[in-house]
Amino acid sequence: GGTPTGGMGSGGTAGGGTASGGTAGNAGTGTGFPPGCPMPSPTTHQASPLDRSCWSATSSDCSISGDNKNPPALALDGMTSTRFSTGLKMSEQTAPFTYEVDMTTAVMIAGVKVDSNVSTDAAPRLQVEVSIDHSAWQAVACGDGMTATDFSFPAVSARWVRVTQFGSAGSGVGSGWWSIHEFNVYGALGTEKACASAGAGATGATCSKPHG
Repeated sequence: GGTPTGGMGSGGTAGGGTASGGTAGNAGTGTGFPPGCPMPSPTTHQASPLDRSCWSATSSDCSISGDNKNPPALALDGMTSTRFSTGLKMSEQTAPFTYEVDMTTAVMIAGVKVDSNVSTDAAPRLQVEVSIDHSAWQAVACGDGMTATDFSFPAVSARWVRVTQFGSAGSGVGSGWWSIHEFNVYGALGTEKACASAGAGATGATCSKPHG
């Protein structure tokens, strides 16, 4: 847990979708998905995630208090005992929270997994977007969030991957702050990618609204 603040993001018209893998979530309440966001596909990504050693991460909101430092990079460190978390509960936010990674080079990807470890810290609904220039974004999947949400989608070239949390709940899924213990991206079947700067170490302690 942490001491969960308002995030940033865009709302829209309610949508639908079903996540694959994990423990079933609920629809929650709050902002719906932007119109036209597709449902996830049946799992078609590789079993092993991409190399994250050269990635960087940013978020719209994070907790950085002295006894609870949960910056974005902690979702990329390979340890489930650490995490990224927002500085405010999902029920207290003023707009959807976002979490984003820069993979340093474009690669064909076909899946994203967001592991929140406990259901209360999981987003009731998630949108996955990708970009190759950090300007134009393409929504590739929207669906119900779970304790461990594993979305597959048709293979697409991307350098940046962004997930947006939508909704909150009075109890159960989405009732706490949003946490990500591990964030992984998966290549399309038959593709591989090594980091452009292997061993450089994941970075990214930045968020647009830090909360101490």
